[in-house]
Amino acid sequence: MKLVFLADIPWDALWQRPQHLATRFAARWQVLWVQPMTLAHGGPVRPVPVAENIHALAVPLFPLNARSRVIRATTRPVSRIPAARSLLVAAQSAMLRSGLATMRDEGPTVVFMENFQLLHAAERLGPSLLAFDYIDNAFGFAEFPAYVLRTWQRAVRRADLVTVTAPELGRLIRAETPREVHLVPNAVEFARFAGEGGSTRPPDLPPPGRPVVCYVGSIYPWVDFTLIGALADAMPDAWVVLIGHPHPDVRDALDALQQRPNVRFLGLKPYREVPRYLAHADAGIIPFRRNELTASVNPVKLYEYSAAGVPTVASDFADDLRAFGDIVAVAGSPERFVAAVREAVELRRDPDHRGRLQEFARANDWDARAATLVSLIDGALARRAR
Repeated sequence: MKLVFLADIPWDALWQRPQHLATRFAARWQVLWVQPMTLAHGGPVRPVPVAENIHALAVPLFPLNARSRVIRATTRPVSRIPAARSLLVAAQSAMLRSGLATMRDEGPTVVFMENFQLLHAAERLGPSLLAFDYIDNAFGFAEFPAYVLRTWQRAVRRADLVTVTAPELGRLIRAETPREVHLVPNAVEFARFAGEGGSTRPPDLPPPGRPVVCYVGSIYPWVDFTLIGALADAMPDAWVVLIGHPHPDVRDALDALQQRPNVRFLGLKPYREVPRYLAHADAGIIPFRRNELTASVNPVKLYEYSAAGVPTVASDFADDLRAFGDIVAVAGSPERFVAAVREAVELRRDPDHRGRLQEFARANDWDARAATLVSLIDGALARRAR
């Protein structure tokens, strides 16, 4: 079988759910990884090998969610022109067909779609199955032209199989159409994150002797910098360490935060190095603002913190957090957030709590998630055949 993976990030971007799933799908199927062609990541216009049984191809999209405000502002008016969209879909379709032609011609073609803006090009392939893996509320990232919503609506109705990462995403889809939606949350490479306990302390971590409170992830406008500042002020005896790639819109807030003597911003780290930092963390935080996007987030970092045995404290950004029970402490105010972080630092030394965290993480490994999706795809193909 040939599986066309319509991703919304480049293959060499921060390692996330798409790459974890694609590498595991490739153990069984040929995978054509299709990523957006952007100014920062031009990408290959012809398929190139990027991993065992995976070839990557970049296709053009309107950069409606570009990091640059200027690019966003100039692109959206053009994208509203039907003729411009038709030309773009024609180019995308031609590139997808050319990419598929380089793969072995055997079995059905399945489209596994996370980037629904490629829906119309994917439909022209006449796939045996269209699966829609909806992993974030796309409309929480930016304001999109009205036609993007219509494309999303078509995607949730047209797909033969729909999966979501969080219950809130399922509720959004069922409000649009009463169809079956499968919950397949995020996960962790348990062995990688649980196996770094004895690793050497990274040299750019602050010196030992104080607790380390760590945030790992995208540093974007949904991060609550005021809350992090309140935490740093209330715990001058602790290091507050931020690891991740900052969005241009948060530069001023991040610079102001770093004026505090106990805050350290270490920048983006390669995925393979993140476990080394978490091995020396005493608490992990998820300080998100509550908004349209974060209300439906299933945070990968929660699984990664837990696999490392690091207790997690989160702001009250999503109702779905309650389902995790004592795996995460949810704080509804800055005062409660600080108190919960203090408690987490103490829990880090509790072997029973560490065991519960790692038992949770072990049960939520990416191997198991991919196996669930493979089973769902096989079942959907069998139903289509009947």
